[in-house]
Amino acid sequence: CNSWVIALIVSINQGLNVLVSYAFGAKEYRLCGIYLQRSICVLLLFLVPFLFILWFSEDIMLILGISPSLARGAAYYTRTAIPALTLNSFFDALKAFIVGQKHFQPVIVIQLITFSLHLFWAWLFIGHFKFGIEGAAFCRFVEELMNLILIVCYIKFSGKFEHTFVKFMPKALKRKHLWQQTKFSVPMAAVTYLEFFYFEFMSILAGTFGTTEVIAHVSIAQISTMNYMLFTGISIALMTHIGNALGEQRIRKA
Repeated sequence: CNSWVIALIVSINQGLNVLVSYAFGAKEYRLCGIYLQRSICVLLLFLVPFLFILWFSEDIMLILGISPSLARGAAYYTRTAIPALTLNSFFDALKAFIVGQKHFQPVIVIQLITFSLHLFWAWLFIGHFKFGIEGAAFCRFVEELMNLILIVCYIKFSGKFEHTFVKFMPKALKRKHLWQQTKFSVPMAAVTYLEFFYFEFMSILAGTFGTTEVIAHVSIAQISTMNYMLFTGISIALMTHIGNALGEQRIRKA
């Protein structure tokens, strides 16, 4: 269930990446910031119901036939990880915002920093304080908080987003504008989300067999995800460059 929400965040923000890259290529710099604000609003509209579902994930998993012990442990983690998922939604939106302007390296550096500290946080919360599953959620929360702080600091102090990172504009968030962006983003998000959903649905099926089967499935799924994310990263880079080229009206280059 936790991965369903992450997939939702990534999928919707792919639409933001396309819009920002096109606006940046067309030199409509203020529009990049407006798209960011609208995308966060759209994302929250979808995110809140999903987080509500996460809170009752144990009941859902029991209905689907997953063993009570697995359902209880998974639900405890997902409930504790809700704050981390909320932070991840903002970080991923800001990541799509700067990637759409062809700033790839800062995102890599930020994630390498937080990834390098992962073992320390895992040792602290799981090994030292013995928080168990709750410690894993705390570890995730600290990492997402660091990601968000670092990317906000980069946007604010690098001097590269003075014209695109605009102040909050309530007029740009009227219902008709949000609906327009929703109509653009949701169909694109659905394509990616359904692919994620298929993999996670297989996890639910594995959960109905038992603990050993779940462990085997998770191991295989992690390897498959690593391969999948490689090509997802390539597709995001392509979307960015194509969007920039279309915004510049350079059709042949796109």
